[in-house]
Amino acid sequence: MRFEKTMVLIGAERRPGFKNPSEMVQQVLVLDGMDTIKFWATPEQYEYALKKDPYSSVLVTFTVNLTNGKTGLLDLADIPADAPAGKSGKTGNDS
Repeated sequence: MRFEKTMVLIGAERRPGFKNPSEMVQQVLVLDGMDTIKFWATPEQYEYALKKDPYSSVLVTFTVNLTNGKTGLLDLADIPADAPAGKSGKTGNDS
């Protein structure tokens, strides 16, 4: 399933990978209510997160596989100026 939700960006980190320590991997940490979610990120998503102020609101698009419980970050974006206040997000199926 695909979700789009306004969340609070906490930060990003880059570290050596588990399987291949010579390869660097990126992660982005966001806050949804009282829950923190850590996503694996592409280099572009990582750079976007580094440029944003900590604890700023961002629009997060991600997937959740209900079979295996894995999540996948699709996009991080600025919140559109015309978005209604208190927007909690919308859900839908993958296309």
